[in-house]
Amino acid sequence: MEYTINNFFDFLDLYSPYLSYVLFAAGFIILIGYFVQKVSFSAYKSRYDFASKYEIKILWYTTLIWIIALIVFPRKIVSEDFALSYFVDIFIEICLGLIIGTAIYYTLRYYYPTYLNKQLKRLRYKPRISPRTNKPMNLLTEEEEDVYLDEGMQAEEEVFSVDYDVWIDEETGYTQIEKYSGKYEVKECSNCGYQTLKVNKEELLIAPTSYASGELLKRYKCSYCNHKEKEIFNVAKLKEEK
Repeated sequence: MEYTINNFFDFLDLYSPYLSYVLFAAGFIILIGYFVQKVSFSAYKSRYDFASKYEIKILWYTTLIWIIALIVFPRKIVSEDFALSYFVDIFIEICLGLIIGTAIYYTLRYYYPTYLNKQLKRLRYKPRISPRTNKPMNLLTEEEEDVYLDEGMQAEEEVFSVDYDVWIDEETGYTQIEKYSGKYEVKECSNCGYQTLKVNKEELLIAPTSYASGELLKRYKCSYCNHKEKEIFNVAKLKEEK
């Protein structure tokens, strides 16, 4: 049995560094691949959408891969007994990984979005080039752009669910309309397809107790086509007071 255990730890000692190298390399490949794909988009709007959707996720996944790579690359630091040294080292590196992971998690959640938003703002307002004249286009003001938006689009802007930018080539009249998320999350209406379906009324159907969850009925009304919908949500149980 001892011989078998020794062989097992010898196997880990021999091959775990290679697994660690592979994971480190995979993290770098994912990270570099993301940024290469990001800059490959010629349209600023496409680059904006790609970065806003994936950048923080990619950075976090890469962090997790590198932390795992650190954990599976043990170093004998405690005693001559490799089994003891291996498990103690793994424990130390798991603790170190948790500390690093927690620090990066909160950085990506609370601090990095400020930096990312500055990048996105630059991409959003960087002058677009007209495909007809190859000259910079002009960004219309909120008052000027309404002429180029249909009633549904204007309704979306009125409820702040969507914000539209309208770029125009003054020389040829060519226009380019870009859609961005607004201040508030508003559901898309199943009837007209615009993000104008807002909560109109809430009704508690079943009150929650400490033993059972409740039910909440939300009634929606579209501010554009007046279409109505309803949806039932579960309400969590009440916490018992100790």
